[in-house]
Amino acid sequence: MRNRTQPPYLDVDEHGKTFLRAELEPVGGSEELSTLHAMVWFSSSDKRLQTHIPMWFVRVNDVGGNTLNLLLSAAEWDLDTLQLELDVCALERRGPGLLLDREQPNGSRLLVWSSASPTSAKER
Repeated sequence: MRNRTQPPYLDVDEHGKTFLRAELEPVGGSEELSTLHAMVWFSSSDKRLQTHIPMWFVRVNDVGGNTLNLLLSAAEWDLDTLQLELDVCALERRGPGLLLDREQPNGSRLLVWSSASPTSAKER
């Protein structure tokens, strides 16, 4: 079940093409991101994989907007079903929040979100 209080920043159509929800980007800028998180639940094995990647690592390794593709590869997600085109600039425009909530036909589920450092929120 999706988080109904906050829609994901990325929406995926029936062909697997991703679209950004620009209306979720804050008008006055956003907090500095500290971490990109992903959690995958594999329905076939009832196992969960969770990872947290520091944003400095994401920024250094964002070559051609492949940040989420690399993350999904590490999580063994079926990349053929998604055509992700998201770069660090889009992540930073969005700020902290839910980025992707996706369920595969077999029931496996992927959540991707970003967070800001606690000091970033206190400085505002």
